[in-house]
Amino acid sequence: LALQTPPSDSQEIPSDVLQAEDGRQALQLDMVLHAPTLLMPDDCSSASASCLKVNLGKLHLTTGQPTADTDVFHMALTDTQAEVCDYQPSTGEVTNSRPIFSRAGESSVTVHKAVAKSSERPDVEMTVDVSRITTVISDVLLSSLSGIARSIAVKRQEALDEIATADGVELVATTSGADSLELSTEVLTSGSSSSEMALKVTFEGLGVELVTGTQELACLALETLSVAARQTASGTLKLEVGVGSLTLTDSCSPSKDSLSAIVSSDTAQTGEGVSGDLLALCVEQEESALRVEVALQPLRVVYNPYLTERLLEYGQCLAAASESASLALQTPPSDPQQGTVQPAVQ
Repeated sequence: LALQTPPSDSQEIPSDVLQAEDGRQALQLDMVLHAPTLLMPDDCSSASASCLKVNLGKLHLTTGQPTADTDVFHMALTDTQAEVCDYQPSTGEVTNSRPIFSRAGESSVTVHKAVAKSSERPDVEMTVDVSRITTVISDVLLSSLSGIARSIAVKRQEALDEIATADGVELVATTSGADSLELSTEVLTSGSSSSEMALKVTFEGLGVELVTGTQELACLALETLSVAARQTASGTLKLEVGVGSLTLTDSCSPSKDSLSAIVSSDTAQTGEGVSGDLLALCVEQEESALRVEVALQPLRVVYNPYLTERLLEYGQCLAAASESASLALQTPPSDPQQGTVQPAVQ
């Protein structure tokens, strides 16, 4: 390792330091964090266990080019997904994948932090772009999740009982020290009233496929959700929410080819000066005054008896599966005749 000292008249800047327009130096950051993939099998001893697999994705942290009065930070999240699959612990092989949700593209957060007060820009300005999310909701998938939850709860209780029997002591889950986790509200809010902040969130959309067995019933699409909020140093707050469009598409009834859109937002007939979004909400608060404006565009709804009955049956099936999954998360009690000890909570 050789360390070279530049001449005294050199103004070289280290490669990991950015220089703003006014010569101010700022730290350059470029980090890639690969989050873990979580595997939750219903039975670790099984040769091919049903498993919940969650990929938390990849986080990329960078700094942008600073200006004379602003530092820029950028975060990007990619490759997040979740699925139910069959998992072989011995080989790590995954088969029979049934996706829960997936994302296209990257989701990003850009933060502009002012280094000096200015009336032209907020102290903190955050821009969030969330990529489109596609998810599948099916009775088979919920049954698989319910089975995994139930098995995990049973195996956990068996492990607790075995440990308690082997050690001859009572297992205690304590919450001591929880008070140390409490944060002072005064510390969190100090100075916040004198800061000006701006937030802008853009969500590309959400696609939900409703499936029973192997048949797709319908597809729900929500396009372009946007949220913009701004708080001034004087305490004035302005919030704007917009929803682009909503569509429910028929995928199973005999009339699906002739009339596929069962529910659709009608934004083609909006008048001049009216937002084309399905929903436009604006809330402004200034001192003791509160102003709320709501613009809702018309929806076209077509009654389809065949699809309606199928969706009602589907809803009942999902409700039963959800209730089963909820009950599975509750740890079953031990059999007192086996001499096991119940976990105690202080």
